[in-house]
Amino acid sequence: MKSSGNLKTKLSAKRCHRALCLAPAVAFAWTAAHAQEFFVPPVDFGDRVTTVEQASTNWIGSALTPPLQAPATGPNTKPLQLGPIRFHPHLGYQVIYGDGVLQGPNNPQTTVLHTVSPGAFFELGRNWNLDFTTSINRYSNADLNNSEGYYLALRGHIPREKWLLDFGYLGSVTKQPQVETGGQTSQSSHLVTVSGVYNYQTRLSLELGAMIDTRFAQGFSDYLSFSTLEWLNYQVTHRTTLGVGAGAGYNYVDPGADWTFEQLQARAVWLPATKLSVQGTAGVQLQQFVGDASDGSASESGTEVFPIFGASVAYRPFEQTSLSAGANHTIGNAYEENRFVETTIVSLGLRQRMFGQVNLDVVPAYNFRKYKSSSTGLSVTREDDYFSVYSGLSTVVFSKLNVAIFYQYSDNSSDNDGLSFNSRQVGARLQYQY
Repeated sequence: MKSSGNLKTKLSAKRCHRALCLAPAVAFAWTAAHAQEFFVPPVDFGDRVTTVEQASTNWIGSALTPPLQAPATGPNTKPLQLGPIRFHPHLGYQVIYGDGVLQGPNNPQTTVLHTVSPGAFFELGRNWNLDFTTSINRYSNADLNNSEGYYLALRGHIPREKWLLDFGYLGSVTKQPQVETGGQTSQSSHLVTVSGVYNYQTRLSLELGAMIDTRFAQGFSDYLSFSTLEWLNYQVTHRTTLGVGAGAGYNYVDPGADWTFEQLQARAVWLPATKLSVQGTAGVQLQQFVGDASDGSASESGTEVFPIFGASVAYRPFEQTSLSAGANHTIGNAYEENRFVETTIVSLGLRQRMFGQVNLDVVPAYNFRKYKSSSTGLSVTREDDYFSVYSGLSTVVFSKLNVAIFYQYSDNSSDNDGLSFNSRQVGARLQYQY
């Protein structure tokens, strides 16, 4: 079995001058293609349908702070308080019946999954918030292992006279069935983001972003990525902003080939009305793979060029109706040694408020993943077509209790037959936030 200590050993053994020379300019515009969990997650950090307000304030390509399970605010909000710290405990319960769950290649299972999720949201003064949640997972099928998961999110804002500075951290420890691995995978993930915006009090603004992204997975490759991205934005009108961005990064992988990357991007944000938000980015990623020769020296491959893009549209035609659409194309890490993944995701979202207090969400999504070798001429080693559609009804009762019932259908068509599956999930969730 492999531990995260192997990566630490590899980092110290690497030729440090590579990282040191790159560090001042290492930039983040690269969006990692993170793992796709099989089950509907019991910890939901945000709405499945992007609102116009969310789309207008979260620019694609930026190093953004993570969302938190913040409670609703209002005159009836009465948090518990200890000195300057106010906290809101929350407790969730979710039950899912699912079939087609891969316990391993060519081994689909049917199970009922019960998840209890206690946690608390903390207001640490005026500018910092923290959320911690534990999930206790119990399967009715003895072939699947019971597990616990841990989620921690921290978000902070540092006000300055001319700068807007933000900090974020999102961490998790889980053992859940994964689409890519075809089974339960123990892993810990950590994401640190720092961003700052400087406004020249003209039409120009400068945006700086940095990220550290890690994943340690038992039995698979670990990675540790450092990256930054700088944007220069120009406000053409009060509704339209254009920007150009440049960045780079270094990605340590163990076991497997490391890679460096550079990015050039262009961005457009258009807010034609309060009910519509449109934005997108497009550019290229230049990538070089770094291998270890038999004598221990480092060698680099030639530069490979990949297109990258992201787009988001949010529209609210009526007060009770929200529509959203998104697409992106990214380059990221794979679980298997000496592989990376090129991912294209397209999703749609509909939220319709019915009967005054009940929301209907319908979210179809298509995910195409092409796994490539980083050691044999970038040949394709596996292709997956993953389609899913989520539909659910949710409401809030007694002002603090969220109730939801949902259905999700998913189908993964892989040229690795052992990892193909189709599954149906039916479930319910109760979430109380004080």
